[in-house]
Amino acid sequence: MKTEHGVGAAFCVLVNDIWAYQWSAKLNDNNTVFLAELTALHEPLIYASHLPNHNTSKIHVDNRASIRASSISKSTNETAIQISKSSQQI
Repeated sequence: MKTEHGVGAAFCVLVNDIWAYQWSAKLNDNNTVFLAELTALHEPLIYASHLPNHNTSKIHVDNRASIRASSISKSTNETAIQISKSSQQI
């Protein structure tokens, strides 16, 4: 998200509809909203990769562009490439 205070990204974890964890970060002011959206998709993948194998995770995303960018094999965006690699490892 981008506000008058800068650019940031966040995600939360719900377990049985109870807020169990939250993460947020302020990005450099010169970053784009698109990078913030990609970061907000990448960070929960990192979080999920540290969960025990028997846990099932669902990631809800409200930005179709970030999903599309991370699914294109020829993407040149480094964060999108990292998302694609991370999602294959989970």
